[in-house]
Amino acid sequence: MSAPTPANAPLVPLCVLAGLLLLAVLGCNRGLWTPDEPREAEISREMALSPAVIPTLNGERFIEKPPLYYWAVAGIYRLSGGPSVLAARSVSVAAGIATLLLLLRWGTTAVSLRAGLIAASMLGTSLQFMVSTHWVLIDPLLMLSTTAAAWAAWQLLAGPQDAARMRLLLYLALVLALWIKGLIGPTLIGAGLLLYVMVDRPRPWRRLRPLPGLALLAAALGVLALAIFEQGGPAALWEWGYVNHVRRLINPLGSSGHRQPLLYYSWTLPYALLPWLLPLIEALRPAHWRRAAASTVTHVPDPARFGALMSAGMLLLLSLAATKRETYLLPLLPLIFLWLGIRADQWWQRGQLAPGGRASLAWWLQVAVMFVYALLPPIAGWVFLGHADTTVIAALLLALLPLGALLYATAMAERRRAGAWMLISAFAA
Repeated sequence: MSAPTPANAPLVPLCVLAGLLLLAVLGCNRGLWTPDEPREAEISREMALSPAVIPTLNGERFIEKPPLYYWAVAGIYRLSGGPSVLAARSVSVAAGIATLLLLLRWGTTAVSLRAGLIAASMLGTSLQFMVSTHWVLIDPLLMLSTTAAAWAAWQLLAGPQDAARMRLLLYLALVLALWIKGLIGPTLIGAGLLLYVMVDRPRPWRRLRPLPGLALLAAALGVLALAIFEQGGPAALWEWGYVNHVRRLINPLGSSGHRQPLLYYSWTLPYALLPWLLPLIEALRPAHWRRAAASTVTHVPDPARFGALMSAGMLLLLSLAATKRETYLLPLLPLIFLWLGIRADQWWQRGQLAPGGRASLAWWLQVAVMFVYALLPPIAGWVFLGHADTTVIAALLLALLPLGALLYATAMAERRRAGAWMLISAFAA
């Protein structure tokens, strides 16, 4: 992005953080929406009343997922004096904020503060992230644990400093992912790391110590399985281990789950990344996939390639499973936006505006996408209501002001302001 350099404008990071925090808490006090929110909130309420390993719904065993998420929400219920909408939603909100801060730190330490700010801002304003982190849902907490694991893995590959601590963080985060949503959590990270190691063949991959890590995960899995068996017997263990893992993966007739075709994510992923479609197209250019020579001293891996290959491996695994939902993409999004944020920073510096002052076609297309993304909701509300009430007018003004500034800055070839107004427009949208 060609916004003012953060080093010369210390208020920029503070403004971005304030904007991300505002986005995180807006709308959190709305009512519970079906189908997921009432169910998850009720399971957590029953967990608060009767703490256990096996969750219950209306007093009946509901063992689709491990108990860690429900323990977290139940703990918030008790600390806050009882069940409430805000308490139920607070775990997702906190997980979203923590993920944004981790992505900001990752992008900053790996590339620059500007790249970190762009990556975090793009993630925080993307459609699926905004929806899911304002929902009573398990996946935001899973996203935080898998992002922490991926960051620790990258730190191990980037250098030997704090290797023992990073390995501990990597495998503890995977254990948490296991206890949040089952085997899919650590398996997603495993699939991403496997693809990255196979393609880039980083020399220090042995720092990951996969065999001791697998032993730790097996022990954590055994403890969870034993706890389920002791509380619910072999029927509960079968339901959790086979019905909600194997059958959800292959989804034969009669099993639960959301059966979707193989290419389901080919159209849901672009929807999840809105409005940042042009940075995705730009990042997919073949020129960006040439592996840069690593430093002969540090052998530091390219963080953008790491994010891209990790997310590709995770997406491949999700696509092979018969059960698919848009929310399952959430653990991929921080890695995707690490990749897109770094590439967008390079793109906006190098070719945001073509020589001679005119904006490139790709930039104008991104401007057009931003106009549609920001203006469509208030216009749809106007059509639905049949008139423009105060809320619709306020939403239109909130969108039009930064969009007008973006259009003016782009047309006038004001390189620094155009990128900044693009992100401001996304926040307003």
